[in-house]
Amino acid sequence: GSISAMAPQIEFFAKKYQVIAADSRGFGRTPLGDAKLTYEQITSDLEGLLDHLQIKSETIVGWSDGGIVGLMLAIHHPERVTRLAIMGANLNPEGANDWAVAWAKRMTVQVDQALKANPDEDRLKRVRPTLDLMTNQPHIPIADLARITAPTLVMAGDKDVIKATHTVEIFEALPHAQLCIFPGATHQISYDDPERFNRTVDDFLSKPFKRPDSKDGMK
Repeated sequence: GSISAMAPQIEFFAKKYQVIAADSRGFGRTPLGDAKLTYEQITSDLEGLLDHLQIKSETIVGWSDGGIVGLMLAIHHPERVTRLAIMGANLNPEGANDWAVAWAKRMTVQVDQALKANPDEDRLKRVRPTLDLMTNQPHIPIADLARITAPTLVMAGDKDVIKATHTVEIFEALPHAQLCIFPGATHQISYDDPERFNRTVDDFLSKPFKRPDSKDGMK
């Protein structure tokens, strides 16, 4: 997607924060470029943007691909990420529901066939690498999550593109994390129900981080 998909979040959080939003390469108004489209490349692009703007530390709110990129940035540069809120992110293709991967594979076949008939179609050439992101990427070792020092809010809809068990796995592997599974929600809650999504993220960002444990009251 493009910046426009997060318009409700930009409008809401701009009242309290300096908001920096960018179309990732191959999306929106950002060209695809010549390099292979990977999450590593997209993360490097974001690092370059932040360095160019002389932003030394940041809070990241990432939905779907943005959540994956947020995790990768926090893994490789934990010193610069102060808080991280991710929605519908996965560590590997197996973390997505089988039906979602099957859909992406069907779309890949259709786009490949269309490209044979129209090899110069710009829209098709942009779409094809993004489908590869869904079917073959990312590849983040779960052990790497232990390197993230920022308090992290891990979110998903209870009927998300990402398996609920995978979302919980990410939450459990993070040293400082809270978990939110939105009831009656899908992968698109950030724009289907932005009031609930924004309120949840704002609450996490605004308050001191806590991770109480029920076992502490049963000693």
